[in-house]
Amino acid sequence: MEREHLPLLALSLAPSEVGETEQDVIDGRDRAIRQAEQQLRLTYRKADKRLASKTKKNHLKAGTRIAELKIEEALAARLQLLQAQGPPPNAPPGGRWIDRKFQKPTTVLCCVPWSESARQFAYRTPDRLMWDEIGVRIMG
Repeated sequence: MEREHLPLLALSLAPSEVGETEQDVIDGRDRAIRQAEQQLRLTYRKADKRLASKTKKNHLKAGTRIAELKIEEALAARLQLLQAQGPPPNAPPGGRWIDRKFQKPTTVLCCVPWSESARQFAYRTPDRLMWDEIGVRIMG
């Protein structure tokens, strides 16, 4: 963990010519040291909070990525199973199963068409026709 380095304080070691006693100089020096230590603790606290925040964000990103990878593995396994089963009912042989990603329109939000991403396994024949898992032809 890196900490910010603060400049060293130049502290007077001798009484000034204004008439301060040695005790006044010592008290002033002690006050300056306490203030510097307090500022240093505050700086360390801020640095620790920034580091903790970054660490938390990185953990969340890593957790999200792990979940995405698990979903991808499950989808790949499902696709392999479909390949092994062959074509769906009503579909001609000779095609292959694909993981079809598409945008399905759902609503209009503030004059902007809003669509959500969707996935579907589809069986594509050599003549580019597509069928879903239960044998219904997919248009488009």
